[in-house]
Amino acid sequence: MYCDGTGFADGLQSVIAQSTSLFIPGFDPQPISADILGVDSSGHTTWALQAGSANEDGGGFVGTVTLVEGSSDAHLTCVDGDPPLTVGYDCTFSFGQAICSGASKSTSL
Repeated sequence: MYCDGTGFADGLQSVIAQSTSLFIPGFDPQPISADILGVDSSGHTTWALQAGSANEDGGGFVGTVTLVEGSSDAHLTCVDGDPPLTVGYDCTFSFGQAICSGASKSTSL
């Protein structure tokens, strides 16, 4: 073990990177796993979301869920099923409130 703090700082960065809080439109509070796909020039972070754990019925959520979130807005798209059903939410944040609208689209085969 080294006393220069290098290992501690590396471990701390790893822990910080593993925990964050996100506003996810249309979702009940639940464990979520999120991978950062990128950050645009306006500071919006794009996340790929997966279920963090199964509920007592044996499943979390299914499908492909993408969240794009900035300091004043959030946009969520979820695609699931065959034929596919796409659900989208757009939200703006104002005075501690999220004002959201949503739409869904099903494709018939």
